[in-house]
Amino acid sequence: MRINRTRYQQASSPKIIVASMTKEIEAYYDDGTYLAGKSTTIIQGEEKNLKLLCAILNSKIVSFWFRINYNSLKMSGEAINIGPSQLKSIPIPPNTNSRFLNSRI
Repeated sequence: MRINRTRYQQASSPKIIVASMTKEIEAYYDDGTYLAGKSTTIIQGEEKNLKLLCAILNSKIVSFWFRINYNSLKMSGEAINIGPSQLKSIPIPPNTNSRFLNSRI
């Protein structure tokens, strides 16, 4: 099986994989073992920054903020479509924000 070079580089690099259709943010840190599925968002960056960002994304406070700000986007099954624009809108504390400037959503 052949795979696109860009897709292979994504798969083999550290990243956060975020589910796109879910009731709350489900983020998974991957060290380069998995190939993300079609219905996901990938965040790439430095390993230590990604691990911290993954913890923040999976926190109760971010889930609460997300439910408040995107409640009107819920579908009938309570799921929300989570994509790059929704992830970029999450307020990251100023002292950690600079660490993620190299992370790409």
